[in-house]
Amino acid sequence: MQEDSLIWIGTQEGGVYALNPQTGKLTDHTRLCGLNGNIVNQLEFDVYGHLWIDTNQKLIEYNPKNHSFSTYLTTDNSMLLRRFIPTAICKGHDGRIYFGGIPGICAVTPSARLDQPSKNIPTFITGTYVMGKPVTNENSLTLHPDEYDLDIHFSSLDYLNASKIRYAYRLIGLDKEWNYTAVGQHTVNYKHLPHGNYVFEVKATDGYGIWSDKITRLHIERLPAFYQTGWAITLYILLLAAGVFLGLRFYLRRMKLKNEELYADSTELMKMRSYLNEKSVPQAEVRISDMEFAKLDEILLENILKAVEENLSEPDFDVQHLAEKVNMSRSTLTRKLKAITGLTPLEYIRRVKMQHACRMLEDTRATVNEVALALGYYNRKYFTTCFKEEYGITPSEYQKQQGKRDTSESKEG
Repeated sequence: MQEDSLIWIGTQEGGVYALNPQTGKLTDHTRLCGLNGNIVNQLEFDVYGHLWIDTNQKLIEYNPKNHSFSTYLTTDNSMLLRRFIPTAICKGHDGRIYFGGIPGICAVTPSARLDQPSKNIPTFITGTYVMGKPVTNENSLTLHPDEYDLDIHFSSLDYLNASKIRYAYRLIGLDKEWNYTAVGQHTVNYKHLPHGNYVFEVKATDGYGIWSDKITRLHIERLPAFYQTGWAITLYILLLAAGVFLGLRFYLRRMKLKNEELYADSTELMKMRSYLNEKSVPQAEVRISDMEFAKLDEILLENILKAVEENLSEPDFDVQHLAEKVNMSRSTLTRKLKAITGLTPLEYIRRVKMQHACRMLEDTRATVNEVALALGYYNRKYFTTCFKEEYGITPSEYQKQQGKRDTSESKEG
């Protein structure tokens, strides 16, 4: 039906809607008028602009202006009908509205009762429960990070009209609009509220369904967990920045090493060309043969061996020091030495030292400790381990074998 340029619609699913044909906006009044899934049979406006909603077993008088309403049940003493008949409705010339039902007709005389101003009925918060346990509060409540379940109970304390009073509530900071309860509902539950500050507001109607302007408020603060605090977020940002910085640094270092390798390769090619030019080979006939490659590798290996032998007694002489001695990057040295000898620089240094150890141990007057110290090994046990990994026997056993061989050779002589 149409009233005040709006088209009012009732559905069998228990809904009441107002359609504005000019804007196409559809407004849901189902909860506002107190319907709770009841099939809507008829809609009719009275002379005061109140909408009468006819369902099977109750009548609802609804004032769209202030959203107040009154409910009349077939179980009331003033109602002599057991149920209402769909489409059995008539509006008389005297303003009365007649509803047909079983076993007769019910006549309703409209009034301006729902247009009365609010009585400012207060609503009281009668209890708050956190994780199922009651907590005391005055006007504020603090929830800790592990407290995620909140129940709020409220009442207008008008027990004579308890069956007619409705409540509306909202949580500012979470709800955008008021939430309207069904008749008799006076509890709301919140679970897993995000951390932050909220204001819970609740208001009630009087026995005639007129909303009170008096709103009760409860301030609620839910504390953040550590990982949600500003300090934690700052730490996350710093860690992310550090990760980006280290990743970029690693990338730039890798690119630098790669460029050094390319430079080293180009330098070696220049050395090859100089070496061939020194042999007075015509430029047009230059061919880098396997023999010439072997010659260059031999020169490089001689330089590496010389650098190692000059630092035999240095305990801190490592791959980096060796690379600096032969003017190469560490990665280029590793790649070249591996290709020539099949050994890594560290393995090559140890092999050279072990070869010198063998020569020194052939002199039976030298002790194992003296040999180890001369080769930069301050730990005899570690020296013995390296020697045994290289030759399969300990330095002492090797020295004894050499002593026996010298004795047998002297006897033969």
